[in-house]
Amino acid sequence: MDDTRDRMLDGAIRLLASKGVNGASLGKMLAETGAPRGSIYHHFPGGRGQLFSEALVRTTAAHDRWVAERAGDTAVGVTEAFLAFWRAVLTGSAFESGCPVLAVAVSAPDGALFDKAAEVFDSSMANLTRLLAAAGVPEPEAGDFATVLVASAEGAVVLARLQRSTRPLDLVGESLLARARELDGTGTP
Repeated sequence: MDDTRDRMLDGAIRLLASKGVNGASLGKMLAETGAPRGSIYHHFPGGRGQLFSEALVRTTAAHDRWVAERAGDTAVGVTEAFLAFWRAVLTGSAFESGCPVLAVAVSAPDGALFDKAAEVFDSSMANLTRLLAAAGVPEPEAGDFATVLVASAEGAVVLARLQRSTRPLDLVGESLLARARELDGTGTP
C-alpha cells in the first residue's frame, strides 16, 4: 500500500478518535499527515466518506489483530488487556483520543458512514465474543460479557477524557475484572 495512503488512513483514524466526524475535516487531515492536497481524491476518489469508511475498516483490522494476539487467554487476561489498551490510548494521547468507531456512531448522521460503523462494530464484537468463548466463557455469557466490557470501557473512556483522569477507567475496570474472575471460576459469584 502507498505510504501516503497509509498516512492518510492513520491520520483519519486519529482525527476521528479525537475530533469526531465533524471535527475531522480534510484540511485537518492533510495537516495531520503532511499529505499533499491532491492526494485525497487520488487515493480516495469517493472523498471524505470513502476515507473515513476505509479508516473504520483499518481500525477493525487492528482490533482483529489484537483479538488474535489474545488467543488462549482467560477472561481475566482479555479484560486486563482491554483495559490496558484503553489506558494506553488515553494517557498516550493526553486524554485527547477515544474510539474512532464510537466517534462515528455518535457524530455521523444516518447513512453510509454510520452503517459502516455499525458493520465494523458488529464484526469486532463477534470476534471479541469468540475470544471470550474460547477462553471458556459459555454462550450466551460470552456475548453478554463482551457487550458489558465494551460498553463499560467505552463509557469510562468518555468520562476519562472529560475528567482528564484514568479514574473512571480504574473504577469500571474493578467491576469488569471481578466479573471476569467469576467467569473464569476464580472469583465469587
